[in-house]
Amino acid sequence: MTDLRRLAWPAAAAAGIFLVLEIADAFVATPLRELSSAIVELGLGATGFPITRRGTLLSTPAVAFDVVPACSGSTTLRVLLFVGILWAGIRPGLTPGRRVLAALAAVPLALAANAARVAALVVAGHLAGEEPGGVFHATAGIVAFLLATLAAFLLTDRLAADVKPAPPGRLEGILTAALLAFLHVPFLAWCVNGWRAGLDRFGWLFVVAGVALGARRWRRLPPRPGWERAGTAAFAASLLVLLAALLVDVNLLRGLSLLGTALALALLARGPAGALALLPSAGLVYLGFPTVSYQLQALTLPVFGTASLGASLAAKAALAAAAVVADATLPVPTPGPVPARQGRPLLVILAAAFAAFQGYALNAAMGRVDARRLEMSWLQSDWEGRARPVGRSEAAYFEGRVWSRRYTREDRAVDVLITSTGGDRHRAHPPEYCLTGDGWAVASSDEAKPLPGTRMRLRRGERRMSFQYWFSDGETRLGSYQAMLVEDTLRRLRGRRTDWFLFRAMSEAGDDALDDFLSVFAWRLE
Repeated sequence: MTDLRRLAWPAAAAAGIFLVLEIADAFVATPLRELSSAIVELGLGATGFPITRRGTLLSTPAVAFDVVPACSGSTTLRVLLFVGILWAGIRPGLTPGRRVLAALAAVPLALAANAARVAALVVAGHLAGEEPGGVFHATAGIVAFLLATLAAFLLTDRLAADVKPAPPGRLEGILTAALLAFLHVPFLAWCVNGWRAGLDRFGWLFVVAGVALGARRWRRLPPRPGWERAGTAAFAASLLVLLAALLVDVNLLRGLSLLGTALALALLARGPAGALALLPSAGLVYLGFPTVSYQLQALTLPVFGTASLGASLAAKAALAAAAVVADATLPVPTPGPVPARQGRPLLVILAAAFAAFQGYALNAAMGRVDARRLEMSWLQSDWEGRARPVGRSEAAYFEGRVWSRRYTREDRAVDVLITSTGGDRHRAHPPEYCLTGDGWAVASSDEAKPLPGTRMRLRRGERRMSFQYWFSDGETRLGSYQAMLVEDTLRRLRGRRTDWFLFRAMSEAGDDALDDFLSVFAWRLE
């Protein structure tokens, strides 16, 4: 109850001012737009940047940028004032005058943050020759807000530098845990779905073993004082990795952020020795993330001469054994003096800011795209096609957007399998994943010519198969999964999502039959 009572008056004041500014937004936004425009013109002009202003329209030789109401900074002002009043109200050691000063400092900090954001958008647009996309808008906003929040926190802390923060109660811990759960639940849900769908089906065993190993080690770690700033910085760095994962939509980056957050909290509470002691268990958990087994294939190819699921699983087992041995051999840090625990409201502020951005990204910036239609003839020159059955689970996974046909000519056959991502690139993965899971081993892989593509030669027992794949959106053709990821990431950073189609053509009649078919294979996306 002590935490709640200490929080009640600042929270009430902050909420009241937030509500007033929300109601008055229509009146506040217009002067803020003009003020932000003037500050940007003054700041960029002082550096020699070619910029002119007419009202709220900022122009350069390459682009014109209108500071619309959404870029006025009114939202930043409301949220930063809310955070500033809350933090200034609960920070002990401030006189009434300093408490008001710390809270009101949010106003110039919010103006400076918004001006910096608009300036970044103008410069980026000038260099690109067009206005930046929506994701860049959101990223610039969240970075500016975080910097302003950090400045408000440091200023308030400086004004009360002669008084140590009060020991934290349960409220801070509960808020931090709830926000971290919100941030990382999407990744954990992906893990569960991946295990159920057959991607590293037994990966959860590694995660359970790693968590158990880490919990056992944590109980033996003594508290270590003096690492508040380093732990908080590491915590912020792990959230920045999560921000990158949201922007480029790479799930394993989300997993690294999760592990980084855990190690940052260990650094904060147990010091460097404690964080180091948890590295083996973190590595063991990482081995359980879906698709890690397949990624290890690239490492096992030079060793075993083939890329197979069995080889990657053997490598994973060896790495897991090494992690367990490392954990057993690491010494337990010796206990040291334990001072009064420091308050950690900045963790709550950082987690809350990133939670807000994640909510925006998941609900707006990462929306779906309109599905495209594939046109493909049943006759490809003198190759005659017929439908091949598609498994129920595969059809459900691709939401029915899967095309499977077998084309034959005389005694030769080529199978064609095409799937659509529908704007969710997690529906696309390197074909090696499924092939090695089905028992095929990649004997060789090289770039196909003349059109972009990847040609693989596969073997399974006495059987041999030639396999070629590529990605396309109807205008662009990319020859590898890595090339698709790079292109898709660049488009996402510009606020654009793409419905990629993954084309696969395969034949056990050898390269000649596959080349002959691909020379006449025609399709169109509408």
